[in-house]
Amino acid sequence: MSFTPTWKNAVISRLSTPPGSPSTGDRYIIIPTGSGAWSGQDGDVAEWNGSSWTFETPFVGWAILVTTENLLYTWNGSEWVSIGNPVSGYSGTSGTSGSSGTSGT
Repeated sequence: MSFTPTWKNAVISRLSTPPGSPSTGDRYIIIPTGSGAWSGQDGDVAEWNGSSWTFETPFVGWAILVTTENLLYTWNGSEWVSIGNPVSGYSGTSGTSGSSGTSGT
């Protein structure tokens, strides 16, 4: 049997308390014990929609890049577990418009 992750949009960090001044689209994994607007949401993915937090409850096999840690995490059904670093050289922009991936030399 092989493991096929379901890739989700990256999150900025793993926190237990909402940041003070989030920007629309900011995403975080809520670590125990969530407080404030995140109370009761441990393990969920929080996203700021511009006026409030929305939450996604993860399913087994979800995989997410935590950008501040440069680590990939997967949800095992009860907690987020690090599965290591992304491929060396990952920039998050490879293959997007305006990014040739070459140095130009």
